[in-house]
Amino acid sequence: MALLVLDVTPKAMRRLVNSCNNVSTVETIRNLYRNLPQDTRNKEFNKGLNKNEKEMLNNLGKGFINCDTSFLYKVIRHHQLVPSPTHGWSGKVDQIKNYGDLVETLRQIRNLVVHLPNIRLAEDELCNLKTNIFQTIATVSILCENEENLIGEMKSHIEWPRSNRLA
Repeated sequence: MALLVLDVTPKAMRRLVNSCNNVSTVETIRNLYRNLPQDTRNKEFNKGLNKNEKEMLNNLGKGFINCDTSFLYKVIRHHQLVPSPTHGWSGKVDQIKNYGDLVETLRQIRNLVVHLPNIRLAEDELCNLKTNIFQTIATVSILCENEENLIGEMKSHIEWPRSNRLA
């Protein structure tokens, strides 16, 4: 389950950002980063980044492809690349009403899985988590020009353990 989330959530976030913005967005963010001394807001953003995230920021000229979920969330939120979630950033998402709600849901799913104190979930918890992931990814896929590859990748993660068991 963790591999699914770590693989699919950043891809879904990238699709949402690309769907909401034009091609020059990445270059604009990179230029903002280059001008950090003149821009206090970006200087504050830079302070909150760890070493790996600073490396990702330095490589944004190549696109978002090598960015993880946490870094993408920070960039999306800081640079307002999607509309704010209905209940604000870090707020509870009870219904998905806009792209910000989807980004927030993806972040919350990622955090739930990555910070689980125990890798074993009760059957109903696992079922609820899988349903939430699938519904969120399906919504992203529909909104972002029916990106069926995302759903296919998700399915391959879910089906892999069953089809590749050792005899």
